[in-house]
Amino acid sequence: MRKALSPNNFPRRVSVTGYLVAWLLLDRFQPPGWAWGVALTFCGLCLIAQLVDFYTAKDVEIFSDEDLKSN
Repeated sequence: MRKALSPNNFPRRVSVTGYLVAWLLLDRFQPPGWAWGVALTFCGLCLIAQLVDFYTAKDVEIFSDEDLKSN
């Protein structure tokens, strides 16, 4: 299990920018249908892996409660 910063310190998000860029590139170069299928399957698998990591990462606090109270 991967460690991630706590949502209190740095909110996690799922980035879709790469998927949009891939879709725009495919649309621009007009590949055959099988290439669309391969690319969208790969993007789908990557998105599923990203979502699983998003929900299973263990939260880690950067600052302790004493650090927050002293400031």
